[in-house]
Amino acid sequence: MMGALLVVPMVLAGCPGDDSTAETTTDPDTGNTTATTQDMTTTGMTSADSSGSSGGPMTDCQDPREIPAAPVDCSGVDGTLDGSAIIEEGGDDPSILEGIRVVTGSIQLNRTDLTNLDFMACVQEVGGEVNIYDNDMLTNVDGLWSLTMIGTHFVFSENSALVDFDGMPNVQVIGTSETAEFAGNLIMKNNDALETISGFHSLVGVNNNLTIQTNPVLTNIDGLGGLRVVGNILAITANPMLCLSSVNCVGTGIVMPATPPDSWSTQANDPSC
Repeated sequence: MMGALLVVPMVLAGCPGDDSTAETTTDPDTGNTTATTQDMTTTGMTSADSSGSSGGPMTDCQDPREIPAAPVDCSGVDGTLDGSAIIEEGGDDPSILEGIRVVTGSIQLNRTDLTNLDFMACVQEVGGEVNIYDNDMLTNVDGLWSLTMIGTHFVFSENSALVDFDGMPNVQVIGTSETAEFAGNLIMKNNDALETISGFHSLVGVNNNLTIQTNPVLTNIDGLGGLRVVGNILAITANPMLCLSSVNCVGTGIVMPATPPDSWSTQANDPSC
């Protein structure tokens, strides 16, 4: 269905006076994150010069990108985990996901000392959410390579060591569940070292909310350049080093909705680049 969409370019521009956003809350004990939609004031999203506010050329984030090679050989892996994997102190051991291709429930990684996600490198389908929360030593997300389906949400928050999010190259849509209400949130927030979002090579649709907030050193989100559909709220806000030209480049690819609603916001990013 998405392949039949008429491409109508759209550019997003921040508005210093807009202090509204799509709010998300994270349970400090479980790491579960819930996105809620609130009434918002005018965002000031208007057409902007395609060269960006600095006058330089806009990064062509929409160019097709080659999917990186698989980090491990998953041929023959066909295991199913019936239920959820909750990997945290006192929870499941990461090895529960080794040899698993399908997880019928969710995957939660909360407050671990993991440096990588290689133990889940063959997981292809997750019926619920993938929630990666408060893992201070995580520096490598190659283990998300095999994921092609996430039923409800993808949340990456308060992971203070990762510099470049280059994972999840094969997921096309966030929120494929037909039974979960408000399925389809993509949330990346409060990641202290995150400088670039370069993954998501195949992502074309976020069925509910797209939230990228309060990542203090984030400079570009070019990995989201293939995005064509945002089903509800877009809030890319309070990332003080995020170049508005990168936000605009992503925005020009979004075709549904064809015109950004007043509830969308790109406030408090960096308009100088």
